[in-house]
Amino acid sequence: MADIANPDPDTPFVNALQTAKHTVKRIQDSGINKIVLLSHLGFETDHELAEQVKGISLIVGGHSHVLQGDFSDLGIASKGEYGSRVGDTYIVQAGGHAQVIGHCDIDFDVDGKVVNFKGKNELLIGRHLCLDASMTDCNCDGEYEQVVDFLRSHPNVVRCPKDLAIHHHIYDTYRPAVFALQTAIVGHLAQGLRHVRVPDEQGGSEICPMVAESFLTTMRSEGHEVDFAIHNAGGVRCSLNPGPVSKADIAGKLLPFAVPIGVYKLKGKYIKPTLEGAIDNA
Repeated sequence: MADIANPDPDTPFVNALQTAKHTVKRIQDSGINKIVLLSHLGFETDHELAEQVKGISLIVGGHSHVLQGDFSDLGIASKGEYGSRVGDTYIVQAGGHAQVIGHCDIDFDVDGKVVNFKGKNELLIGRHLCLDASMTDCNCDGEYEQVVDFLRSHPNVVRCPKDLAIHHHIYDTYRPAVFALQTAIVGHLAQGLRHVRVPDEQGGSEICPMVAESFLTTMRSEGHEVDFAIHNAGGVRCSLNPGPVSKADIAGKLLPFAVPIGVYKLKGKYIKPTLEGAIDNA
């Protein structure tokens, strides 16, 4: 992880397995035997952790965006039932992008062992429903009503009513600035641009080269003698649909991370290892 993250000297990365073992032991030595571990190591690593560190009751994981539970009738791929078990440890994860929320009820015995586990992930939906990606086609010969009835009766779908106090706070405090960005159109696309982090059978990202070129143009316009620009494909977060492109699309969706552009002087012999290292760690 330290090789990937390139941390500052005062930000050490220590072995997660050994740290978990030592931490669990200290907690147990203090008389506590019901231990929940909040992890961002990824689903597979969580399983390795559960196998090698005894005494963890529950691991609530993240990073790998694994969705547990059966959502097949919604066309959403998932990975096994909610709450996979390794020895005496249960592992839960709730997908990604706040699309679902997980909850579970757990009963422990006096030794801290889980004796009863029950829970599930629930897909959160709002009041409005559109059947078309353009968000314009909302009624097709009764199909809309059928979909609404299906979702209302689905055991893993929850309709979330709007909290009016939070809604008004967001609308009054943040909405004006967001609206200004949404109405600031910077260009139009005759056809969509596809982005993938790792090239697949259809090719690589159509957006990343443009982002890198924009960095190059910007730095040159500020007087820097720049020969080329490189950007991490993981820094681009979405594809772009045909139509107008706003500042909000760029700053809020496409490039949401507030990371400054760096300009460096380096020898040519370091360029090849830099690119190869990026490929190896993709």
